[in-house]
Amino acid sequence: MSGMTCPIQKEAQMRGWKLAGVGVAVGATILAGCGGGADRASAEAVAAKCKNSDSFPTLSEDKKSIDFNLYSRSQGAEDAFNCILKETGAPSSVSSKVKQTRPIDGTQTTKWDGWELSWSYSGSGPMKLIFEQV
Repeated sequence: MSGMTCPIQKEAQMRGWKLAGVGVAVGATILAGCGGGADRASAEAVAAKCKNSDSFPTLSEDKKSIDFNLYSRSQGAEDAFNCILKETGAPSSVSSKVKQTRPIDGTQTTKWDGWELSWSYSGSGPMKLIFEQV
């Protein structure tokens, strides 16, 4: 009887292996979803997609950041700004923070999923923004 396994024990062992397999599959799915930004848009792709006839996001030489001037009363600049926010996956709070900036506030920064934004407003000209991949 020492070499025989009870049918109940065998079934419990199989169930344990099935649960382990499910755990591995779930873990792999979660990690794939976090994928280290493999599906995140690059600065180069964002700059190319968000250019329009009125506004030109400028890609840095190393292709890791985007310089952008947000002019008030320019629908093209507003459209490009909204496009950049969308393509970088920025939360809606980023737009609110930028639009509430006053000249006295100095340079501001915020971060989200692989991006950092720095911006300033002088009061006499465009809002200057730098979107950086981090």
